[in-house]
Amino acid sequence: MKKKMNSKIDSNRIGKIKVNALRIIVYLVMALTILLMCFMPRYIRSNSFFSSALGYVERSSVIIYMLLCCLPFLFALFVVKRICDLISLGNSFSVTTLSYLTQIVTCCYIEAIINVLALILFPILLNIGFVSLNLLIVGICGAVAVFTTVLKELVKSAIRLREENELTI
Repeated sequence: MKKKMNSKIDSNRIGKIKVNALRIIVYLVMALTILLMCFMPRYIRSNSFFSSALGYVERSSVIIYMLLCCLPFLFALFVVKRICDLISLGNSFSVTTLSYLTQIVTCCYIEAIINVLALILFPILLNIGFVSLNLLIVGICGAVAVFTTVLKELVKSAIRLREENELTI
């Protein structure tokens, strides 16, 4: 009996360590994304390649595109942080988690739409690197959206099983 209790305590401790590690990773990625949002416009404005290849309007459009791409990504990271908070509180299987997962799926779709629109609206940038990067981002967004939708269905099943278990005497 004592052995089972210690393994459960160790399991809880390991789970909290994993959630805290994930939370730290999310904070680091958020900070890196914000730094890129701050410094990339300066780089694009000052880089000789962008100055010679693109006019002022195109450079501004690329900067707006980059910032628009970062916003859904940052919001999705913030939602992941909130899911980590729910997990650390022991409330991982709740309706709130389902709404957070729906928000992540929505962010993935918005990110994919932004990148497809960039392919359509920036014909001057249609080189193989830009097209392949955008298609890669669209593919990753699709994969994350599918994975999150599957995870959402699993959480729904877990909630339903927990409710049935609570009704059982």
